[in-house]
Amino acid sequence: MMDRKIETYLAKAGMLGLKIAFEEKDDGSIVLERVQAPGLKKYRVPDFVNEIGQQAFARSEELESVLIPSSVKVIGRLAFLVCRNLRRVVLTKGLKSLGYGAFDDCERLEQITLPEGVVRVGDYAFSGCVRLREAGLPGSVKSIGHHAFNKCTALEEITLPEGTDELGRDLFSDCRRLKKIRVLNPEAVFADETFLRCYSLPEAVFLPKMTELPEGLFRSCHGLCRLVIPEGIREVGREAVRYCTNLETLELPASLRIIGEKAFIKCAKLESVHFKPGVEVIGRRSFSELDKLEEIEFPATVSEFGEETFNLCPNLRKVVIGAGGNAGGAVNAAAGAAGPGCAADSGGEIRIPSVVRLGRRMFRGCPKLETVDLSGCRAVDIGGADGGFTAFSQMCGGVRVIMPPK
Repeated sequence: MMDRKIETYLAKAGMLGLKIAFEEKDDGSIVLERVQAPGLKKYRVPDFVNEIGQQAFARSEELESVLIPSSVKVIGRLAFLVCRNLRRVVLTKGLKSLGYGAFDDCERLEQITLPEGVVRVGDYAFSGCVRLREAGLPGSVKSIGHHAFNKCTALEEITLPEGTDELGRDLFSDCRRLKKIRVLNPEAVFADETFLRCYSLPEAVFLPKMTELPEGLFRSCHGLCRLVIPEGIREVGREAVRYCTNLETLELPASLRIIGEKAFIKCAKLESVHFKPGVEVIGRRSFSELDKLEEIEFPATVSEFGEETFNLCPNLRKVVIGAGGNAGGAVNAAAGAAGPGCAADSGGEIRIPSVVRLGRRMFRGCPKLETVDLSGCRAVDIGGADGGFTAFSQMCGGVRVIMPPK
């Protein structure tokens, strides 16, 4: 049963034209359920409130400032959704959690500092805060949810604290001015599409514990001109570097084993790709629609190519598959070049596959292609056994194909 202090507060609020609702939970904590007041611009949450409830202030179009006292432990789901004029939020120590979409689409919010003690930042917590320039996160934050800073188009830099070990997908997607990010926890890893459409990101960000580039990680990051993927990365995920229109140079590590579907598609300025022995699988359309690519060599460790690998590469002239292969079925590697985790024998060699499987229509739409050199492979399977397309189907005429020696 609510005490006299709350009843007194409600009476005074009513006199001021405020419609306010509270709820007392079974544990005795007080939830601010709803605040309604035409023309309300400033509001101080009373210090007997322990939780701001779901959509408590949602669509309070004229609200400009709110002060949340230390008694509040939780800001609930969509609590300040579409408070379009909210400019100032004062949070005090005591707060533990921000719920799903807590400040979603607060278009005029420019700065937020979470107090020490906050553990969880929920999904979409600050999504669509298009004027947010500064976000201070304390060391207590353990988890940041999916899309938490999605579409914060004014955000230029941010630091993720040492205690943060769970990062959601699309964390900074559409943060089009983001240029700098510091990740203080060496154990953290990025999720899918973390930097999707971060147009201003000048260089790729890698973390020590990463073993793969997640799906769409740097997709449409037009600021990337050179990408050197570090040793330890074993897989480039689906569309991980898709549509990076200014990427010119790509260097891949010896630890790499798998390049996923459409990993580098539409990187229109990509001119050079540097492999080291070790990569095994090249995914479907992974090097398609590369306008500047003229020549590419794949090491003899590759065992499988997906279909339409080079679809619509208008200036591609030469493809070498099985580079470095020799009659003994191995590829020579300089000492240490294989990198950690590579399957190398005591002679410093990485074994190559007995058969390389080529995907259907690998060279479709490559009008300037002159040479496909497969001589370094032990054997190739070009497909078509079922009467369907082969690797060379829909390839322009006049191409010299050099097959492996018998």
